[in-house]
Amino acid sequence: IARSGQQLSALVQALRPQHSALRGVRESSRADGISLLEEVLTAHFPAALDSCNELALRLAPDVPRYWRCDASLVRQLLDNLLGNALKFTCEGTVVVEAKIDSNEPGAECLVLSVTDSGQSIGEQQAQRIFDRWVRGRNAKTVPGRGLGLHICRESARRLGGAIQWSAAANGGNCFSLQLPASTMCSSSAGTYRMQLLSQLDFRLAVGEPYRASLESFLLRLGLGAERQRRNKSARGLVLISDGPLRSGRKRLPEFEIRLASSGRDSKRLRAPFLLSTVTPVLLELAFDTASLRGKRDSTHPPP
Repeated sequence: IARSGQQLSALVQALRPQHSALRGVRESSRADGISLLEEVLTAHFPAALDSCNELALRLAPDVPRYWRCDASLVRQLLDNLLGNALKFTCEGTVVVEAKIDSNEPGAECLVLSVTDSGQSIGEQQAQRIFDRWVRGRNAKTVPGRGLGLHICRESARRLGGAIQWSAAANGGNCFSLQLPASTMCSSSAGTYRMQLLSQLDFRLAVGEPYRASLESFLLRLGLGAERQRRNKSARGLVLISDGPLRSGRKRLPEFEIRLASSGRDSKRLRAPFLLSTVTPVLLELAFDTASLRGKRDSTHPPP
């Protein structure tokens, strides 16, 4: 409750008349958008554990790493949306996703969404949910003033974008922030392939929502899991499996990442699972594979 109050207070302060955003001036600067998303997710991870929710991040491969925007306003807006999702969802899933969408050719926009598996707001109430003092039907027992989503809508407008609600496929809610193409510092993320990682195949034994999250990370690295065609140049197979540890009602997800050919090269990675934490582990395994291959080649040179 205290953190929610702090987030709402920050949003209100950001939209007070003396704030430049309300005067129509956007303090845009180049920001690391992927790091911003990871920081927001990490900050809310304790709340996800408290409410026994699984919290995951998905990053489309074409989303650029750097954005030109008022990063503090984007952060505050996402804080509020994610805080709401965790507040009204219990023992479910909450997914933060970044992707590029286009309603028509040449009209691309950056979409940041927060999707939960909680009780749906419903089409009828969604028409007023962004109005001032309006609260959802599932908010009767939760403290609040009905200002958070209204301020989110105003913040989205100051950013040159818009926010909307839609029904999630799992019966919950999806709030999407649409930012103009000018937010993206480049039209493509420049999907990159690291030479070491390209020598590995990957197999995932991971449940949702983390499987889709990991797959999105691998795609951003120029890789793919469960390839239909095996990578003929692959020198090692990496197995990634999950095994949640339990502490009371709280679930502490954990990945085991290991080389299929060696049980000793096993790495354990605990949630929150982020691109910045998964990549170094994969690189370490890839480097170990290359080193072992080099030793074998030197010990058994070709005839």
